[in-house]
Amino acid sequence: MSYTIAPEQVIDYPPERLREFHGSVVEYIDNRVFMLDPGQLVGEPAAQAYREIAAGMFTALGWQGDGRIELLWLPAFVFPLSEHMADVGVGVWHVKQDEDGISYLLSPVPMPFEALHNTPHWKEVRQAAHRRRGALGRAVDEVLHYVWDPIGIQANPDCRGEYAAYADRIESQLLRGAGEQELCAALAGMARNEMGVNPDERRTQRAAAALVAWQASLRD
Repeated sequence: MSYTIAPEQVIDYPPERLREFHGSVVEYIDNRVFMLDPGQLVGEPAAQAYREIAAGMFTALGWQGDGRIELLWLPAFVFPLSEHMADVGVGVWHVKQDEDGISYLLSPVPMPFEALHNTPHWKEVRQAAHRRRGALGRAVDEVLHYVWDPIGIQANPDCRGEYAAYADRIESQLLRGAGEQELCAALAGMARNEMGVNPDERRTQRAAAALVAWQASLRD
């Protein structure tokens, strides 16, 4: 059998060591499929001691407390050879904020990656994200009113805010990385289950495609 370290060897330091880790802020990390739950590595309740210290460190970087604290593994080969990284790679603590999608990182070693070195101060990152989120919110509102419009009120100025509550939920899904299929399902469910109308498949698909396109254009 080929060699690998055991799960309990991934976190081979006490919780207090996290206070010495290097913090970074970055947008965006949109693939969390390979993230590790620290509870699976050191067990519970031991993992909670690590989470609490990591949370304090993330808060100092600007994290507002929403999102799940996880570990991101980086293999040794992504680092320059001059760093002489161990073959086991590096476990980086990570949390992605639900509110704006910004990721906060804690690494036991400095991470020599251009995107992180060029990352502005966290306040600037958050301000830029909030500007984009404001634009995204307006785009979602427009798409739901003029493209999706399941109850046919787009021509009535008195109904301009009819879909506001739905827009907030769709915007949150977009910020979490939802694609067209997930958005189609969400919009169809809202029309069918909350408004009591049969969703128009074509309009729903057009709206989902427009939403994804707007999200992509605002992030470029």
